Amino acid sequence: MLIPRAVGYSAGLINYFFRGKMQISLPPDGVYSLIDGTATGFSKVKLGLTNASPPGENMAGGTLVAVAKFHRNTCYLNDLSDALNLNGDLNCRNKDEEIVVSEPIADVTLGNSPTQFTFNFSANSIPKNATDLYIQVVYRGKLGSEVDAVVVATKDISEPTYFSYHNDSDYIQIAGHVYTRPQVNANPSLLALVKPTDCVIASSPPTLAPDCFQPITLNQEWIAGGSAIPLYTVSALPVRSYTRVVLLTDVGTAASIADKIQICQPASAAIKPVKTQRDLTASTFNHSTITFWRGSYGWEHYSCVFIGDDSAPGAPDDRANVVAPRTDGAAPPTAVQVLF
Repeated sequence: MLIPRAVGYSAGLINYFFRGKMQISLPPDGVYSLIDGTATGFSKVKLGLTNASPPGENMAGGTLVAVAKFHRNTCYLNDLSDALNLNGDLNCRNKDEEIVVSEPIADVTLGNSPTQFTFNFSANSIPKNATDLYIQVVYRGKLGSEVDAVVVATKDISEPTYFSYHNDSDYIQIAGHVYTRPQVNANPSLLALVKPTDCVIASSPPTLAPDCFQPITLNQEWIAGGSAIPLYTVSALPVRSYTRVVLLTDVGTAASIADKIQICQPASAAIKPVKTQRDLTASTFNHSTITFWRGSYGWEHYSCVFIGDDSAPGAPDDRANVVAPRTDGAAPPTAVQVLF
């Protein structure tokens, strides 16, 4: 007769001690973290945190720390060429799990709507070659009438996701294809499709006006989510060069970012989160597919070309099969100014 009652009391105690709950969400910036491609790791992580505990269980005056749990890709190379042979290769995944902890944030109050917190990992950054990445947040402090409670939230976030943007303004998009300026000048049929029409000089033979569709140096201000503050800026990116940033975002949901300046197209991107995790069922090391663009490896390549026929931005074309590699070989990305 006493056993069912004892079990009930035990369950009640367990429910009481684990009643505190937090929810982790993306901050208004739209990413958890972002660094330049030349940096070694993520020293800052922004999280939206919500008190998801039962009514009356207020969280006030406590301390927060963030914890990153991960393995390492021991085959990682800075030019990303290692990823060509990663899929399924468990030998590239360090068997030991690592943990890094942020600096604490004191005197924290959490409500039932998200509050943004910035966690400092400068002492132990999250590496770019992290796999199986999880973020945990630990709250210690008042929970309802309990003075010294501990609440933990865990979230599986994306692994470091690379986004490359190439200045390919030496190409012009016309009728779903991309061409070099000499190719357009040599083809009257293409010149007849060019808009605005005053970009064509009606000579014999006709030719592109010298002030139209010339390769440019590119300036950009990239924003994400609902924020108007740039995540990073690009200054005077030369033609045939590229930038690369690395970000952390939610699993399964593309991170939408856009360029405020919009000199050439595309001026926005939907970055697919990279997945680099061990599949426990198949016992394989799954990795998102790598691609190659104009001398560099990456997962998400966006390429800026001129629209030469006034078609809508984002219209599909064949640039992936046409744009020629750099003639001077592979080059490192041009550094950006990170404002995150």
